[in-house]
Amino acid sequence: MNELSMLVSRCLAYGIRVHPFEQNTVFKMYKKYQIPDKTLLQLDRKQIRFYLKGLCLSGQEMANDWTRGHEILKELGFIEKIRKDGHRQFVSLAYIEKGDKDES
Repeated sequence: MNELSMLVSRCLAYGIRVHPFEQNTVFKMYKKYQIPDKTLLQLDRKQIRFYLKGLCLSGQEMANDWTRGHEILKELGFIEKIRKDGHRQFVSLAYIEKGDKDES
């Protein structure tokens, strides 16, 4: 639970509630799509809510939901990494700091 403390503290600071039926999905996806603590501290209330929505949607099984979740996360600074295996493609997301993006 230690790695969740920054997300939880930001939600508490802004008075943002995560509904019980979304908590498991949000926490599981937070471990997968984590934003560094120093960046998380700079997000305002609207961006935190947007991030939570992206986490929740990206953990859904329906293609429309997780596609929208990935789009939200990309707006917050995540980039797609595509791995090809034969004729199949696997897409994952990775968070890149703004300074690292400019250098690439």
